[in-house]
Amino acid sequence: MGGGKLGTELLSRMNFANCVEGVIDNGLSADSHCGKKVISVIEFMDLHNDNIIVVVCADRHNETFMMNQMRQIGLEEGKTLFEYHGFIHFWLPIFAMYSWKKLYFHGIAFLTTTYCNLNCKYCLEFTAQNKRKKRFDISKMKHSLDLAFRAIDFMGLLNIAGGEAFLFQDDLVEVLQYIETHYREQIGLLYITTNGTIMPSDSLCQIMAETDITLQIDDYTGAIDDSKILIADIAKKCSAYDIDYVINKANEWINLELGNVNNSELTENQLCHYFIACQQEWIELYDNKLSNCNYNSYAVRAGLLEEHPEEIYDLEHYDPINKMELFEYGRGYSKKGYFEMCRQCGGYWGINRRRVSVAEQEKI
Repeated sequence: MGGGKLGTELLSRMNFANCVEGVIDNGLSADSHCGKKVISVIEFMDLHNDNIIVVVCADRHNETFMMNQMRQIGLEEGKTLFEYHGFIHFWLPIFAMYSWKKLYFHGIAFLTTTYCNLNCKYCLEFTAQNKRKKRFDISKMKHSLDLAFRAIDFMGLLNIAGGEAFLFQDDLVEVLQYIETHYREQIGLLYITTNGTIMPSDSLCQIMAETDITLQIDDYTGAIDDSKILIADIAKKCSAYDIDYVINKANEWINLELGNVNNSELTENQLCHYFIACQQEWIELYDNKLSNCNYNSYAVRAGLLEEHPEEIYDLEHYDPINKMELFEYGRGYSKKGYFEMCRQCGGYWGINRRRVSVAEQEKI
């Protein structure tokens, strides 16, 4: 329900299921949207039956209004009525597995390098503390993608980042060409994140346009030297190539304070609860493995933690007979139930009240 940005994103995420009947929206003048029939709310009320599920895709103000409309005609939350964010994060993977026998992952992070041209003190990828930054091998990145898409039927969102992804643009072009050739149909939304300080080349813009990329440009105006900010120029070039882009301006960051948090007195059960309460939202694909805490894998690669095999999922050994096991891992479950990092990490937004300035630079 809703044909705006979120509604369009949901249609992209649902491509694999071929189950969307149409879009409910009073504001769309066209008869179809993204290939789906458009009807008004009144028309839907006349057509309503118990076999239809409605997902409300709207901003918070309109979401409340639309949810009330659907409740009053008898739709039940958690059965026939869902709000967008809860649906894509929690319910869609369950529907995919149990209704369509498909393994759906909401969001996968995929780094191409740990090098960055900035040195943010509170970087969640631990750039300032990382003494062993590297430019990842292209053949190894391709192999990781091969293993992931052999196992996962559909990714709602694949986010390619760094470090700074634009530092090695030839590598990025090759990786995107590989994704476009082999796996684009298994991805709903394909994002690249950049810090807004490096111009994309013509060849990179061309492949971003071809692969239907959304470029997320982080806006660090006021935090770094204005001479480094190229957001307006990057946006202009994206428009010239018809590349979708969003400018992300954060008001604050969280500080994980890795090593300065002491959860050593928590029991095993309490650590499991801590991990569940954290609700960090990204699974990372790296080195032929999945980690359902991307920050843990960033800390491992930065040399701040040791990797524990029981905490990650090794795709090299995946067998389709174990699809349910991988589904459960994607839902946050593992043999251990938490990461050793939980013993010394402040956690994600929901449990972390440690706020810091955005992109504060560490002196080199």
